Amino acid sequence: MSHPVVHLVGFYLRSRVVRSIVVMCFIASFAVVGAFQTAAALRLDGPQRAAQYLGDAQYAAEVPTASGSIRALHDEEDRLGAAVTGAGDTVASMGQVVSFLDLDESSEQVTMWEGDWSEEPYPERFSLTEGRWPDSDRDVVVQDTLAASYPVGDQVSLFSGGVKFTVVGIVHDDLQRNGSLVLAAPDGWDRVVQYASTGPARYDADEARTMMRWNGGDATAVQSAISAAHGGGEAAPGELMSFSFYSREDFFAAPAPGLATVPALIGVVPLIVVPLTVGGLGALLLTRLIRRSGLSMWRIGVDSRTSAVAGWLAVLLAVGGAGLAGGLHGAGAAWVLRPAVDRLCDHALSPFTDPAPAVLLVVVSAAAGATGALLMGGLGPRPAGTARQGNPAEGQPSRKTMVDAVLVVGIAPG
Repeated sequence: MSHPVVHLVGFYLRSRVVRSIVVMCFIASFAVVGAFQTAAALRLDGPQRAAQYLGDAQYAAEVPTASGSIRALHDEEDRLGAAVTGAGDTVASMGQVVSFLDLDESSEQVTMWEGDWSEEPYPERFSLTEGRWPDSDRDVVVQDTLAASYPVGDQVSLFSGGVKFTVVGIVHDDLQRNGSLVLAAPDGWDRVVQYASTGPARYDADEARTMMRWNGGDATAVQSAISAAHGGGEAAPGELMSFSFYSREDFFAAPAPGLATVPALIGVVPLIVVPLTVGGLGALLLTRLIRRSGLSMWRIGVDSRTSAVAGWLAVLLAVGGAGLAGGLHGAGAAWVLRPAVDRLCDHALSPFTDPAPAVLLVVVSAAAGATGALLMGGLGPRPAGTARQGNPAEGQPSRKTMVDAVLVVGIAPG
């Protein structure tokens, strides 16, 4: 005959209390793993971020230009380009991103990118849907709402009508899910800068930065050279806080979206707190069942330790199985819902995250909560309660005890 613990585990697993624990843990695991997968999908992974910031280059930097320095943009670009080539690197592309703000408070703001895109510097980020790429300093890229209103060939007036452009292309940002117009100005970027600085409606650079991408060379030496060209002095690499530096190696070395990258309040905290709570509440209920039935088992020869071990194993099987099943179903639901989430999201989704760590954390948390609750609740019967449960005069068990004994008589040893 098999060990009594096996029969006791089966007895506990068939109880209504354990079935309730299974349902609660399944639902909790399903919900938190599904939410975790969805949250992880909203964060771009390393290759996607490399495509966003670097394109086909090895390194990139965004160097800010002080507000009010529109006329200094080209001088800044020349200095930075010379710094990169002087450090032994090959410049892949350079350009400016400027957000022009109306100083006369008419609430007009225009963000423009200037630079040569004829070589398609961001092949996995931007796609040309119509027309041509910007290929000279006569062209600028205007991002966002205008792209839906003007087809190729239309005339666009910006800066309160002060500068007229011709739409020569429409570009789509596949990572950030927005459109941009390629605009050609007759007098080029210099005309834009001149009018924004001296026109009747005064504009200035609310935000301006030089974008540069390069390949090869010593990254540390280039950072120091850029810092010196931008700030006028040498600086240690650890002190280069005035500009953003991007490296393909760093992006690819970053962990994929998962437990380490999803914000704690969205991912990790629910993965721990919810299963611990569910497992703890369920185990407290099971403690009552163990103590109620354990006394009857003790009367028919099943010791309290055996009863307690069986109850603990039943809990682990229940929360482990339910947590695993719920987590896998939650991951499957997140996968099924990805197309809908993708359509609603304003940027691309990251590749599907391996659900195994999240499911394992749910199962371990639920098991830990259940174990702690069982230990604090006191497993097994209390022999001192025998007299209260039976007939003190005759030393016989009460009818309730006899009924419980009948229910478990098949699990007594022998």
